[in-house]
Amino acid sequence: SNCMKNYWIKSIAVLEIIGGIVGILFCVYISVTAGFALNVMVVLPVSLGIFILSLISGVYLWKETSFGRRASIIVQFIQLPKLISPAFTFMFSFGLDLFPHMTFVNDYSTVGVQFRFLADGQLFFMTQETPVLLGISIPALIALVKLQNYNIEKPEESEQAPPGPDEYFGTEQISDNR
Repeated sequence: SNCMKNYWIKSIAVLEIIGGIVGILFCVYISVTAGFALNVMVVLPVSLGIFILSLISGVYLWKETSFGRRASIIVQFIQLPKLISPAFTFMFSFGLDLFPHMTFVNDYSTVGVQFRFLADGQLFFMTQETPVLLGISIPALIALVKLQNYNIEKPEESEQAPPGPDEYFGTEQISDNR
């Protein structure tokens, strides 16, 4: 039903807005507490950009624009993979996240589920002594399906362009100016 479809889209929008705002504040907090250290300031703009994208996507999705839909698909693809490894760590959550994962430490592997609330952003390169974690975001999967099937439906009036000057004034009037 249209009401239920709207519920899903509005929920995705709210989570992206909350995740964006909290993520931006988180980035500011990290910058200040790290004393704007170079190693933090190299990766932080990427995280900040991702959280700003989440905020903007959520706002435009709430307004039911096609830009909002496209941007939200990008945001959900960013949230989808969960990867931690010594070489590269990439994990972002917006608003609410739940992800099953496998973790590999030395000869052991464990399976688990993690939950994130508000915002989480982890982007690291070359971290030593890091276990390997692979996971996938359940809310991002659901959101991608809902967004993929979501058509921006506006009332027919707003779809039609306003009449052009010929149509508006009538073609006879214009051609009668002999």
